[in-house]
Parts: sequence; C-alpha cells; structure tokens
Amino acid sequence: MWSLLTKISTVCPVASRPLILFVKKVSQKSLKIPGRKILEDLKINKKIRRIIVLGNLSKKSLVYLKGKFQRKVINYQVPYGNIHKIINKTNIPYKDALRKAVNEFDSYGYQSACELTQSLYTNDEINLLQKSQIMDQLVNVQMMTSKERKFFKKLQKSA
Repeated sequence: MWSLLTKISTVCPVASRPLILFVKKVSQKSLKIPGRKILEDLKINKKIRRIIVLGNLSKKSLVYLKGKFQRKVINYQVPYGNIHKIINKTNIPYKDALRKAVNEFDSYGYQSACELTQSLYTNDEINLLQKSQIMDQLVNVQMMTSKERKFFKKLQKSA
C-alpha cells in the first residue's frame, strides 16, 4: 500500500486524504492510516502558498495545520443535512427581499441597496437567481428619471 501511495505522491504534488481514500477503495487490501500520521509524513512543495480545506475543521486542527506547514490555511465549511434543504435554503421570499432592497434604495440610494442585496445573498437569505433579479430591478429603478420613480412609488403603494 505504501509503495502505491508513494507512486501516487510522486505523480501528484500533494497527496490528499480523498486521494488516499480512493486508493483504499481501489486496492484489495485495506490498510487504515490515521489522518495525523498522513499529515506528519506529508511534505508540501515550497511553491504552494496556501492550503484550502473543504469540510468542517476545528480550531485546534486549523492551528495545527498553520503551525505544521507555515502556510495560510483557508477553510470552507460544508453544510450538513438533506441535500434538498441545503440547495433550496432561502429564508426570505423574493417579494420581501425586493421590497427591502427598494426601501433601502429609497432611503439611502443605489449603492446601499446593492450592498444590502449582497449581504442577503452572503448570509444565504436569498439565492443567486433572486440576487440577480433584485439587482436587475435596482438597475431599472436607478435608470429611471425622477418623475418615473415617483410614478413607480405610487404604483408600488397601490399594489
């Protein structure tokens, strides 16, 4: 197993855990290797400036990786749960989010409304499609003349 792993390590500059798990599935003999043992033996090329961890990483593990490899460590958390709930996770309906953005536009202007929309997207309260639709609406309102905006506000209040 180690000879196969060293062959793969020479081909791939960084031998990662998913790669090792793949090797374990492919090989007939299953040899269990602790993750810490793999990290102790792992040598990273000097050209690699940062380490990206996809998955849940504890603070202790983050400190360990930074100390061990002396590189910037970026961690992207992975959501856990039912795939349909993760994909369709939106807390605010589109109309409410649009209303918030337009109210922000009326009060503080275009830039502030764009920042609000971005923050709603960043906080997973709206999805990317909703964000782009709201941004399109904000652009349309921004391009209106003042008379058209007043007319638009009257329509919005009556609806």
